[in-house]
Amino acid sequence: MNFSNRFKNGSWLLIINTILFIGEIMPWFIRINLLKIIGLKAGKSTFLDNKIYIKYPWKLRIGKNTTINRGVEFYSGVKSTSKIIIGNNCAIAPNVKFYAAGHDPNTRNLTDSSADIIIGNNVWIGANSIILQGVTVGDNAIVGAGSLVNKDLERNCIFAGVPAIFKRERVIEK
Repeated sequence: MNFSNRFKNGSWLLIINTILFIGEIMPWFIRINLLKIIGLKAGKSTFLDNKIYIKYPWKLRIGKNTTINRGVEFYSGVKSTSKIIIGNNCAIAPNVKFYAAGHDPNTRNLTDSSADIIIGNNVWIGANSIILQGVTVGDNAIVGAGSLVNKDLERNCIFAGVPAIFKRERVIEK
């Protein structure tokens, strides 16, 4: 990355970090609107608690009626097109980490790699879980607290562990 690109990237990160810092002392409805100004796409009645971190807000899409609790972090790659997409009516517990970017361990200089993370509708992700690049979590799935999600998870099921494995089908009452 040349100096011009580093400066541009650094400038954006400074702006984002400043907005996130200011957002910490503001109510949630002001915080979300500040982030929308720099590209966050969030649906109606979305709640963003304080102390969240979004590296590139324009690469994050959040559906309506979704709650993002404190300490949640979103990382997309600077040089990639990877996005993090969260559906409607989701509950993201505290300190969950989303990593849509990383490095290829099979290259000498650890080339950047990335892939979208897609979270379906009505998904609950438990506290301190980690969601890795390229993962899709199906509708109505539950991810247990402290889980590492490194592969796609089926809809209507409960998963937990490191790595997250199938525990049981979810019985959804009407």
